[in-house]
Amino acid sequence: MKVDFQDNLGAAGVPTIQTNRAENFYRDLKSDVFKYLADNNMRPKGSTKMYNKIMIIMLGWLASYAFMLTMTSVAPGYIFFGLPGMVFFMLCMQLAVMHDGSHQTVSENKTLNTLAAWTLAVAGASPYTWYQLHCVAHHNNTNIFGMDMDTETSNIIRLHRGNKLFWYQKWQHIYAWPLYALHTARYLLLDDIVELATNRWKLNRQQKIKTFWEILVIKTWHLSCYVLLPLLFGGSLKYILMFWLIHWMTMSFFVTITFNLAHVTNVQNLPLHKSETSKDWAIHQLDTTADFAVANGFLSWVIGGLNFQVEHHIFPNVCHLHYPAIQKIVKRHCQEKGVTYHEYPTVKEAVWDHYRHLKRLGKSPNLA
Repeated sequence: MKVDFQDNLGAAGVPTIQTNRAENFYRDLKSDVFKYLADNNMRPKGSTKMYNKIMIIMLGWLASYAFMLTMTSVAPGYIFFGLPGMVFFMLCMQLAVMHDGSHQTVSENKTLNTLAAWTLAVAGASPYTWYQLHCVAHHNNTNIFGMDMDTETSNIIRLHRGNKLFWYQKWQHIYAWPLYALHTARYLLLDDIVELATNRWKLNRQQKIKTFWEILVIKTWHLSCYVLLPLLFGGSLKYILMFWLIHWMTMSFFVTITFNLAHVTNVQNLPLHKSETSKDWAIHQLDTTADFAVANGFLSWVIGGLNFQVEHHIFPNVCHLHYPAIQKIVKRHCQEKGVTYHEYPTVKEAVWDHYRHLKRLGKSPNLA
């Protein structure tokens, strides 16, 4: 069955989802993907290659942290020599280890997945609130207004066509980029605490108590790791706070950009209601997601295959190391059944389209 996926608003870049969607698309695709994995003796979850990757990343971060403390003890200003290594391995840890752990794809062993998911605590955030925000809200309701919180920016930046347009957003294609560097710092300092205080996830009393202690322990660790211990090694509070800010602003920029290139450029659908989405799971993910720079092996290694965002969203229960092979099957199915597959060859092209998306959404309430 041919699928017609058109931009009926031209320059507005609003993809209109037609009703003549391919029947049984996800069922057939899922069958082919898991048959491929089985035929090639590839376990969907975990492998020696994945375990080795995790070991490299964790040892790399520990070595970078020890180096930072050592340099701090030599002279307070030398703390910044440890910055590149800590940022790099923390980025790898969160996107290539924690992310898979939160989706239970590091291993068939539940304990190993939990340990991987808890590497978010190393960064200073609650694994439980992240799971609710990302695995539940985002993955189950990708790009749906009011249901996927990843497009919420407290009216500062307009990412979704469902958000109200404010006069100052006509400049958002300029001011959004530096603000992307502040997202993670805000999340570490406020978001999971506010989510618990407002009971955003409708937790029962036992869950709230458990999450409270989880957050308390994690924030205490974060303060000790990034402030108190460097002070004990002879650091200067001024340099330590500067180190913290630069570290998390850099992290924030790359993490936020990774999401934005995958979900909010000019090709993805931005549904106002769940009724506007396809009932086929895979087609909904294809409508709302894009791949970028999949030929860049180094990028894929660092960000845990999240440049293969389409494959991740269709198969969130499969380890990211399998995405390059899975992509070929997904693209073949799309071609055979006439379903549009969104992909940017390079990061540069994806960034440019996100820029245009910001510019268009900042001009008129009718633009998506």
